[in-house]
Amino acid sequence: MIKTLREVIHGRTIVLGEDLGVADGQEVEVQVKVIPMAAGTEKASSLARSVARIQRELKCLAERVRQLEKAALPPLPPADADGYYPALPTLDAVVARQVITRRRKACWSQAELARRADVRQETPCRLETGKHAPNLATVDKIDRALRAAGV
Repeated sequence: MIKTLREVIHGRTIVLGEDLGVADGQEVEVQVKVIPMAAGTEKASSLARSVARIQRELKCLAERVRQLEKAALPPLPPADADGYYPALPTLDAVVARQVITRRRKACWSQAELARRADVRQETPCRLETGKHAPNLATVDKIDRALRAAGV
């Protein structure tokens, strides 16, 4: 007897919609032909729309993250009438921006940076505001920790 059935696979199982009338223990030969889903089917087009929507959302989220990261950097001090920036406040802000950027690339929190640099936990926070001037030894410890992370 040859019988053709069309069924859908659920996981690794083919569920038959009808009884084949085969006794338990009887040997049967089964051939399976996989029918590719046509591009125009409802499931395929729904999946394509979902993938496109998720890609658009990811692109928007990535842009939003870039904007937030940029906005979260401490500002440079204002220039004077001749267009010059005050040296020490500018240096503090530049160091803070570099530490923030490198710490984010390492995917570390401020607490993690403090632990790896062997400094007090509030030190990275104070440094990253750009309002506190760290000493050279502290900047060196933080730099070594970030270099060890490859950033």
